[in-house]
Amino acid sequence: MKDEKFLRGLTAGAVLTQWAVMYTSDLTQWRLPFSVELLSAETPGGNLTVILHSIIVLPFLLWVFSGKMENIVNGYGRLYIIRNYSRKKMLLKESRNMLMTVILFQTFTWAVFQAGAREDWEMLTAAEQIRVMSLYALALAATVMLQWLLEFAAGQTVSHMAAVLYYTASLLIYDGVRERGLLKPLFFPNLGFAMRNGALGAEGGETFAGSAACLLAVCVLLLFADLKILDKKDIM
Repeated sequence: MKDEKFLRGLTAGAVLTQWAVMYTSDLTQWRLPFSVELLSAETPGGNLTVILHSIIVLPFLLWVFSGKMENIVNGYGRLYIIRNYSRKKMLLKESRNMLMTVILFQTFTWAVFQAGAREDWEMLTAAEQIRVMSLYALALAATVMLQWLLEFAAGQTVSHMAAVLYYTASLLIYDGVRERGLLKPLFFPNLGFAMRNGALGAEGGETFAGSAACLLAVCVLLLFADLKILDKKDIM
């Protein structure tokens, strides 16, 4: 059984590691580089480095939420079903708790990077920071819901690895899908970064409102899919 306090501690440590790596990097220039910097590097190798820096926290954060669907189907969910507690209510409760945890970690990350900002990092206005952090959190929440969806078919470990690989691959192939509007929702992790989602202006033709609407739609669709599959899943 997972020790969630330990995993959350590891995730906090990963945030500090990410800050240390980005603080010493010559590729960062914005106040919140973990959620802004993609496409700011001048070379493909530089962008690859920035991508790798940007996903340091992801595996740890996703692991905090892994196994939730297995627990509902095969674990404590059985006890709630006996008490006539709806599986949909269990999933909605997990989703609410997940979103609150994501927001908590984003607040912690924001505080770390604000407190340890380099003097040469460019400032962001309060409105820009809210836009940057909100879309970054939505992209992470959607990735967690995708991981939950995969758990129904592949189990806890495989779904975790698949979600991390999908997130990373989406960032790497951005240049191939950026001009294809219909493909953008399929590679939604890109919309979590300000240089790709319009949070700092209409970067690459994207607008903040369009990116926010797309991410919200992805979250709703993934939650709906999770609910439908869970509703048909047999409690073991």
